[in-house]
Amino acid sequence: ASGGVGSVAALVVDARRGLLYVGGSFSRVGGANVPAAGVAQLNLATGAWSALGKGLSGAMRGGDASVAVRALALDPTSGMLAVGGSFARAGGASSAGAARWTPAKKGGSWRALGTGAGGVVDAISVDGAGGIAVAGHLGTDVVRSWSPTTGAWETAGTASLFADAPRLLVATAAGLLAGRGVGWYGPALQIRDIGSGSGWSAFAGDVTYPRRTAWVSAGAALADGRIAIGGSFQVAGGAAAGNVAVVNPN
Repeated sequence: ASGGVGSVAALVVDARRGLLYVGGSFSRVGGANVPAAGVAQLNLATGAWSALGKGLSGAMRGGDASVAVRALALDPTSGMLAVGGSFARAGGASSAGAARWTPAKKGGSWRALGTGAGGVVDAISVDGAGGIAVAGHLGTDVVRSWSPTTGAWETAGTASLFADAPRLLVATAAGLLAGRGVGWYGPALQIRDIGSGSGWSAFAGDVTYPRRTAWVSAGAALADGRIAIGGSFQVAGGAAAGNVAVVNPN
């Protein structure tokens, strides 16, 4: 199936429902026949493209000139999709930088996350309870988490703690795993146990690059709970690894 014109920044497959979600900088998909700003879905059985409800709209101050999605994360059980990037509204409601989409047999629905993340989101994760974490330049924060129980955001990491926003966020059974960007000092992989409130600590299977700065920019959760990561590093958990490795946070 032809996706149309535009750049793609994120892909997520919902295998249970046979859907491919695509996020990026575009206004139409399906050979430019289907209007869809920043995010769209492809039915893998029929090859049909469609927008997600009323979609995303509005440019953000300090963000891209038009709607742009930079990160996607999926809860495979519920099918809930977390969307992060540069946009002002989701489904017509104010939810700057982050929102969630819940599919249904006939369409689906957007849900605002408060009034949004407070800035442009570069990385996003979702856990099995519906909690969402985002990373980006969010005022004085670089990581924030949203609770479905309280319906509120809280600071999860400040610029003084990390120096730069993580490039990777993955929700694991052990806590929130973050991979650093090039400007981040300290361990390239850190983990936060949100439930205990103990804060961030170096991940035991950290990655390094001898005499250089290691960083992690991509990752995917595997079915057995391990996390596949990619970036710039030569050692993972003490073993040789050429920029790609599988780590176990549990």
